[in-house]
Order: sequence, then structure tokens, then C-alpha cells
Amino acid sequence: VQDANKQEPQNSPDAVTVAALSSAGKFASYSSFGANVFITAPSSSSGGFGVTTTDRTGSDGYNGSESFTDRNYTTTFGGTSSASPLVAGVLALVKQAQPNLNTRFAKHLMVISSDVVDAADATPESDGGWRTNAAGNKFNQNYGFGLINAGKLVTNAALYTGVTALETNTTGTVTVNTNLPDRTGAGDGILSRTFSIASSTKLEDVQVKLNMTHPAIGDVEAFLVSPAGTRSRLMYRSGSDYHSDLDWTFNTNAFWGENPSGTWTIEVRDVLASDAGKWVSYQVTTRQGTLIPVGGSGDQAQFVSQSVPTSIYCNNIYNASVTLKNTGSTTWDATNYRLAAMNPLFNSTWGRNHVKLNTGETVAPGATKTFNFTITGPATVGTFSFTWQMRKTSAPAASFGDITPNVAITTRTGENATFVSQTVATTMNSNVFYTANVTVKNAGSTTWDATNYRLASINPTSNTRWGISHVKLVPGETVAPGATKSFTFQVKAPTTLGANDFQWQMRKSSAPIGNFGEATPNVSVNVVLGDQAQFISQTCPGTMMRNVVYNVSVSLKNTGTTAWDDVNYRLMSQNLLGNSTWGKSNVKLAPGETVAVGATKVFTFTVKAPAVAGTYNFQWQMRKTSAPAASFGDPSTNVAVVVN
Repeated sequence: VQDANKQEPQNSPDAVTVAALSSAGKFASYSSFGANVFITAPSSSSGGFGVTTTDRTGSDGYNGSESFTDRNYTTTFGGTSSASPLVAGVLALVKQAQPNLNTRFAKHLMVISSDVVDAADATPESDGGWRTNAAGNKFNQNYGFGLINAGKLVTNAALYTGVTALETNTTGTVTVNTNLPDRTGAGDGILSRTFSIASSTKLEDVQVKLNMTHPAIGDVEAFLVSPAGTRSRLMYRSGSDYHSDLDWTFNTNAFWGENPSGTWTIEVRDVLASDAGKWVSYQVTTRQGTLIPVGGSGDQAQFVSQSVPTSIYCNNIYNASVTLKNTGSTTWDATNYRLAAMNPLFNSTWGRNHVKLNTGETVAPGATKTFNFTITGPATVGTFSFTWQMRKTSAPAASFGDITPNVAITTRTGENATFVSQTVATTMNSNVFYTANVTVKNAGSTTWDATNYRLASINPTSNTRWGISHVKLVPGETVAPGATKSFTFQVKAPTTLGANDFQWQMRKSSAPIGNFGEATPNVSVNVVLGDQAQFISQTCPGTMMRNVVYNVSVSLKNTGTTAWDDVNYRLMSQNLLGNSTWGKSNVKLAPGETVAVGATKVFTFTVKAPAVAGTYNFQWQMRKTSAPAASFGDPSTNVAVVVN
């Protein structure tokens, strides 16, 4: 068995490289493999059946032990010598049905008309077995695109008139001139390079010219990776290949139908120890084109890209996008054209069965349209197909163009949260209270309740750097899957000056206890001394009579770095902030009064007991009223006053 990529003329884009399928239904032992293999045809196998066919007349030809008495026929023909003419014969049949058939046209038809054989194949020669590329085409280096199917070929040939004009793009010769690391005990010696292609016309084959100096080229393997992530082996290792150096053009069909736009990677590996070489240069040439349907271009669509998460939570809403190019001759409009869910047609797996264009929107031939839409995760756990295609809804209604590559999306249940937004001051005065906000979305499948779910400080988990370790939901509050919750809360700036981490995450407090979902982006808050106040003392009766006026006092020391003045600073009632329980919400300094840094201020004032008997909180704190307005420093000790 040989690597067909090291043979000529198999690497020519004008050739159709044919593999042989043995009578056992598997890759024949004598058949070559490689990225340039295009199609497979039935043939013979050792110890199995041969191919029955006409023979040379008379005593010439295959005249050994035969079941036929007529020596003009044989049952022992085989090998690729049989497989290749069989393909030629089938294509002759196709050309009778479609006179425009040429090599490029035939290749396009074989890609969409061939059958997968030996689906479980995972032999080393196969380059990983059957792989589906980003265009949805299945390829295997033992079988190419599969077993030739004459019926499908003739049927499909009637649907198309030919192929668009050949488009080629090339990198030109790119110099590498870098030593190729030799394999060591630590692993393979790998060297890679990237390049970009701008064109979005769909691919046919790709040619890669590699130039290397190496004493044993059989030590080396080479690979090409497309922007979509499809990987194709160009050259397979061969310990028996002792040829020195390499200047060769490899051909690969593995990317057929893909959009070439984006960044590609060439990777060269020295996989056998002892000999080392150099990668001198490379050149990559892409060949591109698409089938032309009967009746002209008409309605056509070329897949460009799509974006959708592959793991989601049941019943949650997610963003998705599908980008298609109008490669037909008609303009898409919002009335007659839309993106339709497929697999099956118009299924509502994702909460919708189609996506319309915007009202009045049109997509002209040659233009690209990105459909941005939301999907809802199915209610059950499992794996679901995400597949879309353009559809004309007016008569004759029909889907057309490329079907997007299927994405298998897995749904699951449980807790999840996604970050939406947060607001917090990036500079704070030490020991001062500030208002912060964190908004998160319930992206899981369970409802959050006030008993079992809360927002927790992290970095590290449940720290009290900001005066609190968590923020609860309001008693009785719930947050359903898909809903958004905004936590607005007070934090107290740390006494540690400088950078302090501010970061939060949802937490389940019942078993199994743990944080979940996205953490908020960490904010490094710069804590400075600024406005500070130290509680010294206060006087307040513990019992009062309803509606009676009492004298009270609160003493605070200015321990900050700024003086307090009568315009910007005052004593503010707390618990709740600015309440008027005691007949006033704040106490001002005297006009023109200032409290210097280090000085103590005694606020002496009167309060009026509430009119309704009960127990009331008496607590006060300094507050700056000019921007940024904030309470700061120690609050006075809370007094629970009994009003009779």
C-alpha cells in the first residue's frame, strides 16, 4: 500500500484518483491511500471474488482456471486496473445524460452522489476515518468521497448545467528556512506556519507545494488545517522512504465545499528520531467553484459561517447567527424569502421554525446576509440538531442553496448564571459606604428563591472585604430561568488602602452548596483615606413617650484627610438612610462651621418621639452630600428606643 500523495499524476487536479473496494466491502490491500483519493469503485480481493468482465479474445488474456468455457470472458480481473475503468465507464454514462460533463463538473457531481462504505474504518492510512468537513461533505483518505453511485450521478447530472468559472488563489512561494525539530523522547518535532485567504468562493481541491531538505524524507508528515478546523494529512510517514529532500506538490480534496476565507495552518512533523532537516518554503493554491443549477443561477445560497453555543440549558434563551451569501440571480426580499429550520423542515426545536428578513430589507445577488436571532433550549435533556437553509415561501415554494453544517447541541439542567452588568465606584474612601449593583441572568433550568440562592463575594469565596459576604434576594422573591436579577446593595470600603478586588458570583446555599455560573469581571477598586469618621459617643434615652421632644447628642471624630464644612457635610439618620423617624432626617453644622482633621464634633439636637408606640432604631452617620454623595465612617451604635 502506497501514499498516493507521493505519486504522479494522482496529484493533478485534472485526474480522478480511484481507490479499490475489495469484495469483502473494505479497502483493498493493494489500493493506495491519500488526500488526493477522490472516489472508490468495486474490485477484487485476495482470497475473495474477482471482477467478471470481457477478456481478450481467444487464448490471450486471462485464461487460467475459469468457470467460463468461453475464454473471451474472465472472472479473475481486479485491482485498481479494474476500479479505475469502472469509474470511467460510469462517467461515460453520465456524460451521455449530461453532454456538458468535464472533469471539474464530474468531480462536483461525485462529491454529492457517492456513498459511505466501511463506516467504522479507523485504519492509520485513513487519517482518522470518515470525517465530515465544514461543508457537510464526508471524506476518508482510503475511500475519497465514497463508493461511486451511477444512479445518483445520472440523477444529479440532470439538475445542473455545469460549474462556475474556476477561481484560484495562491500564497505564492513563502520562505520558511527553519530547521525542523527532530523527534525526541519528549514527542514529535513540530513546525507550523499560518496564512490567510480572503476569498469566500467555495473550495474544490487545494494544492500544497512543500520544499524541504532532509536525509530521510520518510521521517516527515505534513498536515493542512482550514479556518473551519478541518484537518487533512498531506504526507504520511514511511520509515522505508529513504529519499533525501523534498520538492513536491500535494493535492487534497478534504476541504471540498468549504469557505476558504480566514486563517489556515500548515504543520510539518519529524516523527522519527535520528535524522533532522529544514523546511525551506511552501506555496498553497486553492481551486474554487460551485455547481450551476438548471435554469441559471436562480435562487442560490452559499453557507459562509454560523455561531451557536454547543452546550445550553433547557428552556433558556441564547443568541445565534447564520451568515449566507446570495449566489443566485434573484434578490431576496422580506416577503418571499426567509431562513428555515431544517432536519426536518420547519421544525420548532429551537422555539422558532424560521427567521425573516427585516421589513423592507433586500439581499441582492452577491451580497451577504447575517441572520441574528435567539433560540430557546428544548425543555428536555438530550442532543439536538441545529441546521438551517434558505427558503422561498411564494410559489413554487422550495428550500434552496447550502444547508448549514449540522451543529449537535446538548441541553442540560441545573444552575447557571450569566453576567449582565455591574456598577461600582473604582475609587473609594476607606470605611465609607457606597452603592453597588450587579445584574445577572438565570441561565440555568432551576428557579432561584430567597431561601437557597444569593449573590456571594468571591476572590476569595465569601470574603467580607466589602462589609458583607453575600446579598440575598428579597424574602419571597424568585428568579425564573431566563429572567434577569439586579442586586443593588451597600458596600463599605475596606480599611486596607490601595487596590482591592471587587468580584461576585451566584451561590446555592442549600445542598449541594456551591458557587455557579459566570463570575462578574473583577474590578480593582482603589481605596484611599478620604472622608472618615470615628464614633465616640452618644446620648439618647432608651425609653420615650409618644410625641415628646428629647435632647440627644452624637459625638464623632474627623479621622479622614478633609475638613467637614456646613455646605457639604452633615449627620444623617440611618437604618434606613435618611429616615425621619425622629422628626428630622439630618443635622447640619452651624453656618460657617468647620470640623478640622483630627477634631471631634458633638452634634447636640432635639428629636421628637414617634406618635405610635413601639420600638424604633436610633442611629446616625456622617454623610457627604456633594458629588459623589456617600455616607462614611462609623455609624453610631444603634439604640432600640421603646416609645410608650
